[in-house]
Amino acid sequence: MAALATLVALLVPSIYGMFILAADFIYVVMFPQLVCAVYVPWANGYGSLIGYISGILLRLGAGEPYINLEPFIRYPFYSEGQQLFPVRTFAMLISWLLILTVSYLTAFLFRHRYLADSWDILHCVTNHTPGHTVGHRQPGQDSPATENNSQETLLKTGKDLGEYRGTQQDCSSL
Repeated sequence: MAALATLVALLVPSIYGMFILAADFIYVVMFPQLVCAVYVPWANGYGSLIGYISGILLRLGAGEPYINLEPFIRYPFYSEGQQLFPVRTFAMLISWLLILTVSYLTAFLFRHRYLADSWDILHCVTNHTPGHTVGHRQPGQDSPATENNSQETLLKTGKDLGEYRGTQQDCSSL
C-alpha cells in the first residue's frame, strides 16, 4: 500500500489530482469496508480482500486522466474517451456487495464445517490455533482465565484477587 501511495505521489502532477484520486479510493474502497466492519457481524477478511481488489480494479478500469491511465473497461455511455456512467458509485456498490457475499459465504462454509479449519489461511473465521478447541477444558480443571488472572495479579501486586473481592476497589488498576 505504501508503494502504491508513493507511486501515485510521483505520477500525479497536481495536488488537486492527488486529492481527487484519494477521495475516489476512500469512497470506493474504504467506505464499504468501514460500513461492513461496523454494522455487519459476519464481515471478515476474505470479503474485505475481495472487495478491496474488485473496487480498485473497477475504479481504475474506468481510466484516470490524472495518472494518464487509459480505460480498460468501457462502461455504458462511454463516448469519446470519457466515462459518462457513474463509475465510482458502481465500483463502491459492487465492492460492498462482494464484501457482504464473500464474507457470508466463507463464514457459512467454515462454521458449518464444509471447509476444514486448516483452509482458513487468514484466520479470520475460525480464530483459534489448530488442535485447540475453544471453550472446552478437562473435567476437574479450573477455568484458565480465572487461574491465569489470579496468578498474574499475584505476580504484579503481591496480593491475591481474593483480598479485593467484596470491596469497592477497582481491580482494573492492578
